[in-house]
Amino acid sequence: MAAVKTLPTEVSKVGAEGTIKLFGRWETQDVECKDISLTDYIQIRHAVYLPHTAGRYAKKQFKKSQMPIVERLVDSLMMKGRNNGKKLMAVRIVAHAFEIIHLLTDQNPIQVLVDAVVNTGPREDSTRIGSQGTVRRQAVDVSPLRRVNQAVALLTIGTRESAFRNVKSVAECLADELINAAKGSSNSYAIKGVRIKARKGAVKAQAKHEPSVFRDQLYKQLEHVQSGDFEGYTKELVAAGGTLEYLKYADTLFEILIVGGLLQPGGSFLDEAAKSPFSIANVPEPVQVEEVRKYVEVFNKLIRRYKYLQRPLEESSLPTLMQYMHRWPPGQTEKVAIATGLMISQGLASAGCLQSLTKDNIVKDGKSLAFSLSSHIPIVVLAEQSMEHLSGLLKKGGIKDLLLFFPTPKRTADNLLAHFKDAGLPQISEWYTKKQSSALKNQLIAKLKEMCENEEPHESIIAAIREHQTALPEAELVQVIWQGLMASVDWSARADQIEGLALREVTKYAPIIEPFCNTGKSQVALINVVQVYCYDDTRIIKAFPQILKVLYNKDCVSDQAIIYWFQKGAKPQGKQHFLKASEPLVKFLQSQEDESEEEEE
Repeated sequence: MAAVKTLPTEVSKVGAEGTIKLFGRWETQDVECKDISLTDYIQIRHAVYLPHTAGRYAKKQFKKSQMPIVERLVDSLMMKGRNNGKKLMAVRIVAHAFEIIHLLTDQNPIQVLVDAVVNTGPREDSTRIGSQGTVRRQAVDVSPLRRVNQAVALLTIGTRESAFRNVKSVAECLADELINAAKGSSNSYAIKGVRIKARKGAVKAQAKHEPSVFRDQLYKQLEHVQSGDFEGYTKELVAAGGTLEYLKYADTLFEILIVGGLLQPGGSFLDEAAKSPFSIANVPEPVQVEEVRKYVEVFNKLIRRYKYLQRPLEESSLPTLMQYMHRWPPGQTEKVAIATGLMISQGLASAGCLQSLTKDNIVKDGKSLAFSLSSHIPIVVLAEQSMEHLSGLLKKGGIKDLLLFFPTPKRTADNLLAHFKDAGLPQISEWYTKKQSSALKNQLIAKLKEMCENEEPHESIIAAIREHQTALPEAELVQVIWQGLMASVDWSARADQIEGLALREVTKYAPIIEPFCNTGKSQVALINVVQVYCYDDTRIIKAFPQILKVLYNKDCVSDQAIIYWFQKGAKPQGKQHFLKASEPLVKFLQSQEDESEEEEE
């Protein structure tokens, strides 16, 4: 194939001129950087025909400072959006923008670009100094490389945002951005900066808080509803949530809906304004639970529609209002107490809201006790739920000790039991007694475990048990003793040694158990607790007959107790297995009993 002897006209023309021009038009010889600190980071010294050098600038750190500034602009245009990855399209956009810049300013577009980068690169910034709670902001200088990086990024971001949903092309928007930035005009996105979106918390803190205005607007929504039309109140309150800021004025809303108006610190009403058309304070007297339930149902429907209102109700509004109840007349206290009980029962609020009633200034005069634990809240909850459910509600609400609601001189178990019996709530007295008994058992188990681990003498352990002997029934006491003694045993031995270990430990602790097994009931209870213990720990399940034999030999259980347990006293846990395993021992005891009867005859 013959070699080409003539070059294309455009190539021949460029070669004849002897200079390299960007896009065949723009020279870089006369372009200058007015900021001496950026001279090494705005690359204009090495001219190129196209901003497409395919250089390996990303291979080494800080190498991109040697990339031609026009190519950096092209690459930045490709970073996101519809032009992502289309290098030739971005090159054409920049070429078109340079033509527009030249027509509008009669200047070299490369010079305009350099001036724009110099003007828009930030010179100062702030950084975080310190950590955790001691953080502060410190002003720092921005490095030249970062100045150029941010300048190019801001120029392209501004171009992209101005071109979005605009009849102007991207090239026209880029030209406008570069021209305005080069002149330092505030019309440039890169010059005026980015509007920083404030955090929601900061906006909320700075916003004007006008509860009186909110109250008046809410009254307008409710004033045309007829008294007693609860469906109408529900409809208007739900509709008002679309225009009023319920989340911002949640506490104000519940003050209005519960006590009928705005309160100032201390609990007195803020002004002499009219009371709310709808509030729990409007319940007619004498107070009936079913009447209060109609009002609470409005709360229920409102919170189901605006779920975000539930948290401020139980964490802020109710606890705050309860602190002011010493200023309320008895009728209003009863209304709010019944409403609170219904809300707790229906899950609109947790029992944790009652914790504000344990403060000394409220507890000392008995107001707290009258509100929380008298015939109001418990009766309302127990009318719809069981005692177990009420216990779960108290536990979930973090209420661990009911005595905290009593005045300090009356914080005794006897006063608590008498109070609930007088209030017609014996189930709470029974529940509290069981709870105290369970706590006492756990305390004794922990104490026995500690004493056994410290290898204290048997006499000391028996004396410690006798201190609690009167507080627990004999059958329960034996079960607690067994659990406490076995809790101190280290069961980490090999599998083939576990049974021998169990027999040695039972033999060791049998003298401690024996003084408390004086009746048949306590002996059968001991056999049952051993059965359940072996059932739970399958490693020693085969040792049950031997354990039973050791207890028999150590006089902890009698032959009559073993036979009774075998015939009709065994627990259902693994019953058939344990009966079959202990059958030889029982037959032996029965034969011994028959022989003794024959000898007596």
